[in-house]
Amino acid sequence: YVEYNLSNRENIIIENANLIDENIISNFLNPSNFNESVELLNEEYKNGNKYPLFIIASFTYTTFDVVVQKVIKKYKYIHAAISFDPSLEKMYSFSAAIENGKISGGFVVENIASYMNINPEESYMHINAIYLNKVQYEMVKNYIDHLAQNKDKTKYNFSHVFYVLFKKSEKKPNPMSAICSEFCYSIFKLINFDVLNKASNLVTAQDLVEIKNKRVYKIYEGKVKYYDKIKIKAKLKKLNNTAKYASL
Repeated sequence: YVEYNLSNRENIIIENANLIDENIISNFLNPSNFNESVELLNEEYKNGNKYPLFIIASFTYTTFDVVVQKVIKKYKYIHAAISFDPSLEKMYSFSAAIENGKISGGFVVENIASYMNINPEESYMHINAIYLNKVQYEMVKNYIDHLAQNKDKTKYNFSHVFYVLFKKSEKKPNPMSAICSEFCYSIFKLINFDVLNKASNLVTAQDLVEIKNKRVYKIYEGKVKYYDKIKIKAKLKKLNNTAKYASL
């Protein structure tokens, strides 16, 4: 672990930092900029600025969703993604594709419209939100930017699907190779919000739905076609007044 203490307000830990490209680590985490980081963090607490991060779990009837659900029948939700925007025009994840008998996958940028491509009448999703301060937000954004810029170097780690089945934790996780829920939960670990207290590669989309924590807020549950971003934004506007930062 590489650990940074910011004026005792935040304890930010990057798990397996030696596996993460230095470009992921923002200037806010550069030890030479600690004073600036502390100043910014204190300012965020003073002003109450909050940055929502949305965790989307879904079942959209893709070939991969259907295959996995047949194997793991107890899971209602199979896929997971994150987004900074309640409109869900951009969602980030690791995804697998099966086309013409070939399997491929890696880091992807999705949107809500694609969730209705196969079965628009029945596709469903669940959305939780956590709130980040400026430092956490920059960490997550830099990580996402790094993956996007190096998309061709990422891959969907199919072996981790079996790791979940047999509850085998990954000793040396690679942030460039993951499954969707593993990627999403790595964000929780990046900001030191390990609410499930388990290895990222063992976390499922269903786990992300079932998190029980007062700082994880349920935003929506239902069919994708009924998701109303205007109503959700109104709901978030009220929630912003009382929501607390993601921290243990």
